[in-house]
Amino acid sequence: MNFALKMNKLLTVFSLIAFACIGCSSEDRFDVSVVGKWELTAWEVEGGFDIDKDGTASINILNEIDCSNNEILAFEASGVIAATMTYNPDLQIALLDGTTDTYECTVSCDSQGVIGLATTYEHEANKVTFNNMQFMLTDNQLSRVIQGGLKIYNEALTEVVATKDLTVVYVRE
Repeated sequence: MNFALKMNKLLTVFSLIAFACIGCSSEDRFDVSVVGKWELTAWEVEGGFDIDKDGTASINILNEIDCSNNEILAFEASGVIAATMTYNPDLQIALLDGTTDTYECTVSCDSQGVIGLATTYEHEANKVTFNNMQFMLTDNQLSRVIQGGLKIYNEALTEVVATKDLTVVYVRE
């Protein structure tokens, strides 16, 4: 093979490599498809709670509550999300008077049935937004931090004495 032909092939290979590198911004490398079904797997709270009074606190409140959970988010390639919201327990956490870390927790499971919704969503890099809520997408996990999402009341349940951030986590089915 002559020198000019070898150089032409090398130049072509290097051009393709350079084009591939330029064509992929750093943002694209973190872009994961959101299309598909996502199942609610966690309500995470720093420090956790022992809501079921088994002697072990969990940061995942879903592990502590015995309510039916069939919540699914279904993202379509057309930009539509259909959601089946079934997990909405009434959770009350009360800090017992005279203590700093002893709680009384009561749970009422939602018996009203399924709440469905369909709306559009936006997906840019690792962010997914719908209904003015922004979720972070990492590999097969979709999560959203709700600032102050968990309210802690006084023992009489008449006043919020503290709040904790609640992280809602969905995993691809």
